[in-house]
Parts: sequence; C-alpha cells; structure tokens
Amino acid sequence: MSPAVLICGEDFSSVQSLHVLVESQGYTADASSHPSEIVKLCLRNRYKLGIVALGSVAAEDNSGREMVRLLHEVDPSLPVAAVSDPESLQDERELRSLGIFYLLTTPLSRKELGDVVRCALRKP
Repeated sequence: MSPAVLICGEDFSSVQSLHVLVESQGYTADASSHPSEIVKLCLRNRYKLGIVALGSVAAEDNSGREMVRLLHEVDPSLPVAAVSDPESLQDERELRSLGIFYLLTTPLSRKELGDVVRCALRKP
C-alpha cells in the first residue's frame, strides 16, 4: 500500500515531528527534507496530501516556499497543506498565494492536523 501523505520541509526535526504525528493518527506517510528525494518519492507514489513545514514566513530563507512550488510542479493535482507561524495578515496572504490547500499554524493542534489529513484523503 502506497503512503497517503508526503511530509517535507528543510528542517529535518520539524519534518520528523510531523511524520510521527501523522502516523500516530493511523495514516501512512513518507518524509524528506531533500528536494531531489521529494521528486523521486512523488514520481514513485500517488500521494493524496503533501504537508510542507515552512517555519517562519518572515525568514529570508525561501526553501519551504520552493518546496510548495516543487510539489505543485511535480503533481499539480496534489493538495498541499503548509505548517507555519505567520506573523501578520500579509504573511498569511503570501502563503495562500502559493496555492496551498490549508494553512496549519503553530503551535500545531493534533486535532486540526488530523481533520486536514482526513479531509484530503476523502477527496477523489
């Protein structure tokens, strides 16, 4: 059975924490913090949801946003949720302009994460 969720982001510990949370709720998931591996995983599996750990929107580093773009490029039909801590309405607008399916804000709620995964997996 193919994993249902792909979790990615530059910060390995954030990616691993999300991986543990998703799998503790009974879902199968893959996780990576390397763009080349993310592409390989997307080509090998048919995920139903991508989750990108973005960290701070205000940070100069765009790697998380690039991962959102990469997921959309490799699989345009994949819904992508982002985990971030937007500090302003402008930050939130910037994140939503990336075409994300859902914005999970930190501190992360296990219930909200579970609801987002359940919703994405119900989509045809």
